[in-house]
Amino acid sequence: MRKSRLFTVGLGLSLLPTVVIAQETTTYTYDAKGRVRTSVRSGGPSNNVTTTYDYDTADNRKNVTVVNSTNSSGIDIGSGATVKTTLVIVVPINGLSVMFINR
Repeated sequence: MRKSRLFTVGLGLSLLPTVVIAQETTTYTYDAKGRVRTSVRSGGPSNNVTTTYDYDTADNRKNVTVVNSTNSSGIDIGSGATVKTTLVIVVPINGLSVMFINR
């Protein structure tokens, strides 16, 4: 009898609604063409991580720079991937063709 009461109480407590509070906010800035230029994260585990996007003359994203990140790997889309990363290329031919290039 005691075990069944404990199980019932435990089950009842697990069904109570819980409140989840967002701990991270991302703020975006855009250029005159509506392209994302920067994103800044605040709060949470990625606090103060800033990502900057650069574009070529054809409006393609050519460089992504991340600062204040604990992850040391980065990708320069214009010149390929840095050591120990995987370059992912998505080509819009017959749907989306995805290519992975290990560096």
